[in-house]
Amino acid sequence: MYIGIDVHKSSCYITALNGKGELLWGREVETKDRGWTEEIDRESRIAMESGTFSKPLYNELKERGFDLLMAHPAKLRLIAESSKKTDR
Repeated sequence: MYIGIDVHKSSCYITALNGKGELLWGREVETKDRGWTEEIDRESRIAMESGTFSKPLYNELKERGFDLLMAHPAKLRLIAESSKKTDR
């Protein structure tokens, strides 16, 4: 499973894809909510954009043993400027 997290001050949008890139689920949760982590196994790969509110979440998930990737915002420029981009 692949997880993408868009982290904001009060909420996060989390999207889960299977190995074929098919959407499994997506939802908005409060930034402090960690209940969704019970729905994924430790083999899942998680990616999130680096930002003010993502570091605490990153640290907590890393401590729990998740495989994480923190992406640098400047390196994501092509995605951010794409006409196909949505926050979801």
